[in-house]
Amino acid sequence: MEKLIDNRSQIIHDVIDFYQLQPGVKPVHIEKIEEYLILIDSFFREAILELLLCDKPVDLFDVLNSYINSITEEYEKIYPEEDLGIYLIEIFDEKLNELQICEALQRFNYNNRFRIHQHLQNLEENIFEDEFDQLLQLAIQQLICSINSEIFIKVDDLI
Repeated sequence: MEKLIDNRSQIIHDVIDFYQLQPGVKPVHIEKIEEYLILIDSFFREAILELLLCDKPVDLFDVLNSYINSITEEYEKIYPEEDLGIYLIEIFDEKLNELQICEALQRFNYNNRFRIHQHLQNLEENIFEDEFDQLLQLAIQQLICSINSEIFIKVDDLI
Protein backbone atom coordinates (compact mmCIF):
# COMPACT_ATOMS: atom_id res chain seq x y z
CA MET A 1 0.00 0.00 0.00
CA GLU A 2 2.83 2.41 0.78
CA LYS A 3 4.26 1.91 -2.68
CA LEU A 4 0.85 2.64 -4.18
CA ILE A 5 0.63 5.90 -2.23
CA ASP A 6 4.21 6.86 -3.09
CA ASN A 7 3.52 6.22 -6.77
CA ARG A 8 0.60 8.63 -6.61
CA SER A 9 2.84 11.36 -5.19
CA GLN A 10 5.19 10.92 -8.12
CA ILE A 11 2.26 11.07 -10.55
CA ILE A 12 1.09 14.37 -9.06
CA HIS A 13 4.58 15.77 -9.34
CA ASP A 14 4.87 14.60 -12.96
CA VAL A 15 1.49 16.07 -13.93
CA ILE A 16 2.38 19.44 -12.41
CA ASP A 17 5.76 19.38 -14.17
CA PHE A 18 4.04 18.57 -17.45
CA TYR A 19 1.68 21.53 -17.21
CA GLN A 20 4.48 23.88 -16.17
CA LEU A 21 6.20 23.10 -19.48
CA GLN A 22 3.10 23.74 -21.59
CA PRO A 23 3.01 27.04 -23.47
CA GLY A 24 0.24 29.35 -22.38
CA VAL A 25 -0.32 27.71 -19.00
CA LYS A 26 -0.18 30.48 -16.45
CA PRO A 27 0.97 30.19 -12.83
CA VAL A 28 -2.64 30.60 -11.68
CA HIS A 29 -3.55 27.50 -13.72
CA ILE A 30 -0.68 25.55 -12.20
CA GLU A 31 -1.86 26.58 -8.75
CA LYS A 32 -5.42 25.38 -9.50
CA ILE A 33 -4.14 22.10 -10.88
CA GLU A 34 -1.90 21.54 -7.89
CA GLU A 35 -4.68 22.29 -5.39
CA TYR A 36 -7.08 19.97 -7.23
CA LEU A 37 -4.59 17.10 -7.43
CA ILE A 38 -3.50 17.42 -3.82
CA LEU A 39 -7.10 17.46 -2.61
CA ILE A 40 -8.09 14.46 -4.71
CA ASP A 41 -4.95 12.65 -3.60
CA SER A 42 -5.73 13.31 0.06
CA PHE A 43 -9.08 11.54 -0.35
CA PHE A 44 -7.32 8.67 -2.10
CA ARG A 45 -4.65 8.30 0.59
CA GLU A 46 -7.18 8.35 3.38
CA ALA A 47 -9.33 5.69 1.73
CA ILE A 48 -6.42 3.37 0.95
CA LEU A 49 -5.09 3.60 4.51
CA GLU A 50 -8.56 3.04 5.98
CA LEU A 51 -8.93 -0.13 3.92
CA LEU A 52 -6.10 -1.64 5.92
CA LEU A 53 -8.13 -1.24 9.12
CA CYS A 54 -11.22 -3.02 7.84
CA ASP A 55 -12.06 -6.47 9.08
CA LYS A 56 -15.59 -6.90 7.69
CA PRO A 57 -16.92 -6.51 4.14
CA VAL A 58 -19.41 -3.87 5.25
CA ASP A 59 -16.49 -1.78 6.57
CA LEU A 60 -14.82 -1.96 3.15
CA PHE A 61 -17.99 -0.64 1.55
CA ASP A 62 -18.16 2.13 4.15
CA VAL A 63 -14.65 3.23 3.18
CA LEU A 64 -15.55 3.09 -0.51
CA ASN A 65 -18.74 5.08 0.01
CA SER A 66 -16.94 7.66 2.12
CA TYR A 67 -14.36 8.07 -0.65
CA ILE A 68 -17.07 8.39 -3.31
CA ASN A 69 -18.92 10.94 -1.20
CA SER A 70 -15.79 13.07 -0.74
CA ILE A 71 -14.89 12.93 -4.42
CA THR A 72 -18.37 13.76 -5.66
CA GLU A 73 -18.79 16.67 -3.22
CA GLU A 74 -15.58 18.29 -4.44
CA TYR A 75 -16.35 17.51 -8.04
CA GLU A 76 -19.74 19.23 -7.79
CA LYS A 77 -18.04 22.33 -6.37
CA ILE A 78 -15.61 22.50 -9.29
CA TYR A 79 -17.99 21.36 -12.05
CA PRO A 80 -21.49 22.27 -10.86
CA GLU A 81 -23.07 21.62 -14.28
CA GLU A 82 -21.59 18.14 -14.71
CA ASP A 83 -22.67 14.87 -13.11
CA LEU A 84 -19.73 12.59 -12.38
CA GLY A 85 -22.01 9.56 -12.54
CA ILE A 86 -20.46 7.79 -9.57
CA TYR A 87 -22.96 6.94 -6.87
CA LEU A 88 -22.79 5.34 -3.45
CA ILE A 89 -23.25 1.59 -3.17
CA GLU A 90 -26.30 1.13 -1.00
CA ILE A 91 -25.81 -1.50 1.67
CA PHE A 92 -29.02 -2.40 3.45
CA ASP A 93 -27.76 -5.27 5.56
CA GLU A 94 -24.67 -5.50 7.74
CA LYS A 95 -24.55 -9.23 7.04
CA LEU A 96 -23.93 -9.22 3.32
CA ASN A 97 -23.21 -12.59 1.84
CA GLU A 98 -20.55 -13.12 -0.79
CA LEU A 99 -23.04 -13.33 -3.65
CA GLN A 100 -24.65 -10.00 -2.69
CA ILE A 101 -21.22 -8.41 -2.52
CA CYS A 102 -20.31 -9.63 -6.00
CA GLU A 103 -23.62 -8.45 -7.42
CA ALA A 104 -23.28 -4.99 -5.87
CA LEU A 105 -19.81 -4.56 -7.30
CA GLN A 106 -20.87 -5.86 -10.72
CA ARG A 107 -23.68 -3.28 -10.85
CA PHE A 108 -21.29 -0.55 -9.77
CA ASN A 109 -18.77 -1.54 -12.45
CA TYR A 110 -21.43 -1.52 -15.18
CA ASN A 111 -19.84 -2.02 -18.63
CA ASN A 112 -16.48 -2.41 -16.85
CA ARG A 113 -16.30 1.37 -16.42
CA PHE A 114 -13.69 1.09 -13.69
CA ARG A 115 -11.72 -1.74 -15.29
CA ILE A 116 -12.05 -4.12 -12.35
CA HIS A 117 -13.61 -7.02 -14.25
CA GLN A 118 -10.68 -9.34 -13.50
CA HIS A 119 -10.88 -8.58 -9.78
CA LEU A 120 -14.60 -9.27 -9.79
CA GLN A 121 -14.07 -12.50 -11.67
CA ASN A 122 -11.52 -13.56 -9.04
CA LEU A 123 -14.07 -12.78 -6.33
CA GLU A 124 -16.72 -14.88 -8.03
CA GLU A 125 -14.33 -17.79 -8.54
CA ASN A 126 -13.41 -17.73 -4.84
CA ILE A 127 -16.83 -16.93 -3.44
CA PHE A 128 -16.72 -19.65 -0.81
CA GLU A 129 -12.98 -19.64 -0.17
CA ASP A 130 -11.12 -18.26 2.84
CA GLU A 131 -9.32 -15.63 0.77
CA PHE A 132 -12.58 -13.98 -0.34
CA ASP A 133 -12.24 -11.10 2.13
CA GLN A 134 -8.67 -10.41 1.02
CA LEU A 135 -9.72 -10.50 -2.65
CA LEU A 136 -12.60 -8.17 -1.83
CA GLN A 137 -10.19 -5.71 -0.23
CA LEU A 138 -7.99 -5.84 -3.34
CA ALA A 139 -10.99 -5.32 -5.62
CA ILE A 140 -12.15 -2.29 -3.65
CA GLN A 141 -8.60 -0.94 -3.57
CA GLN A 142 -8.43 -1.24 -7.36
CA LEU A 143 -11.85 0.35 -7.65
CA ILE A 144 -10.69 3.36 -5.62
CA CYS A 145 -7.56 3.58 -7.80
CA SER A 146 -9.68 3.53 -10.96
CA ILE A 147 -12.04 6.20 -9.68
CA ASN A 148 -9.03 8.29 -8.67
CA SER A 149 -7.54 7.92 -12.15
CA GLU A 150 -10.80 9.03 -13.75
CA ILE A 151 -10.88 12.10 -11.52
CA PHE A 152 -7.22 12.90 -12.25
CA ILE A 153 -7.95 12.96 -15.98
CA LYS A 154 -10.39 15.80 -15.39
CA VAL A 155 -7.48 18.09 -14.49
CA ASP A 156 -7.33 19.25 -18.11
CA ASP A 157 -10.73 20.88 -17.67
CA LEU A 158 -9.29 23.23 -15.05
CA ILE A 159 -7.22 25.11 -17.62
